[in-house]
Amino acid sequence: MTKPLQVVLFLVAALRVASGPCPTISASLSADANVYYPNSTEYTLAIERWLVSSIQQPQCVVEPSSEILPQLILRDVALTLSFQLETVHATKTPFAVKSGGHTSNVGFSSTTGVHISLAQFNYTKLDVSTGTVAIGGGTNWISVYTTLDGTGFNVVGGRNPAVGVGGFTLGGGYSWKTNAHGLALDNLVQISIVLPDGTATTASAISNQDLFFALKGGFNNFGVITEFTFRAMPQDLVFGGFNNFGVVTEITFRAIPQDLVFGGHLVFDVAQLAAVNAAVVAFEQNNTDTRAAVVHGITGPPAGNGTFAAPVPGVQLFYDGPVLPEGRFSDFFAIPMLTTTWAGPITFLEWSGTDGGVSGLRGYFHAFSTLPHTTEFLQDVTDEVSLFGAMLGNTSAVYLSVAIEPFLSTALSNNDATFRSSAYPPV
Repeated sequence: MTKPLQVVLFLVAALRVASGPCPTISASLSADANVYYPNSTEYTLAIERWLVSSIQQPQCVVEPSSEILPQLILRDVALTLSFQLETVHATKTPFAVKSGGHTSNVGFSSTTGVHISLAQFNYTKLDVSTGTVAIGGGTNWISVYTTLDGTGFNVVGGRNPAVGVGGFTLGGGYSWKTNAHGLALDNLVQISIVLPDGTATTASAISNQDLFFALKGGFNNFGVITEFTFRAMPQDLVFGGFNNFGVVTEITFRAIPQDLVFGGHLVFDVAQLAAVNAAVVAFEQNNTDTRAAVVHGITGPPAGNGTFAAPVPGVQLFYDGPVLPEGRFSDFFAIPMLTTTWAGPITFLEWSGTDGGVSGLRGYFHAFSTLPHTTEFLQDVTDEVSLFGAMLGNTSAVYLSVAIEPFLSTALSNNDATFRSSAYPPV
């Protein structure tokens, strides 16, 4: 009797899809636009997220094609969005827009209704004459850094290469360059957007100023952003590393000339945790160099047999320049370490890498601001990781990690005043 029941359930599901808004939307779009339905490979790929726990099953995926003229792409987005606006009350069909899909929150870029995918808005265009970089709303940061590599320019972008440009930027955008140049949204020159009524327009400091202000950190659905334009900045080589202290459519940015950098991961024995915490606090209290950045991670890894090991301290160090000032990270290098990937000077692309970390797992992450860190506070964080890590030991959890990210007190004002006005932080 199970087979007839399965057939009936399948037919009911099929009827729900057929009677929803998707067929009407599909009939309205250009021939080059894509509409994907459940049980197709394209549908499965389109709804993927960095964390599988944030995936929902939409009735369909609407994906405007980049192979057609830009005005037709915008037309497809406009038709989809305006149709949803007209029918949402009648059909009770929700919708969501996906840029990169890195958020852990269900419903932020996933839906059970109509899923609007910006996957085809994947491009990065540097304009040296205007000092800007135009980036499609469906682009991720590794694509941006790969395109800009070797040009001598960069933008204030994400620290994880797997993160999408859209959600990262609209939510603030804390970057390796934030101490020197502010948040990603502080470096926006222009935003191209399709409004809920289907109107395609732009917002900037000189056009639709109120909308431009609200889009930068306002956290509300003002429309579908198809392109971001950032200011470009020179990029040199960098220094960087991670030291692990334990047992193992379009936005336009100002272009930043990019030099080489230093960076890496430092790994330390768990017995060095107090020393690492002290070094982090000293760096936060004493550093005034806007090119230097530190991220301190305290991670509770699985130890097997349903238990978690003692919290592991790890530090990620970054210096945005080809010459590392003497003593800049000396407190960290004075601590005996297990391993390190410290390197430099290297290119920013080499520093960022192409791996956004382990994906395909269930998980959740959240960020919040704190008062200046103290060693007592960092010890409390360590104790919390130990406590909750032990509680997670009997579950399928892979790890529990807390990242401490100290920024200069001037970080949010270290940018061109022309670009400073924004709704961030929302209160």
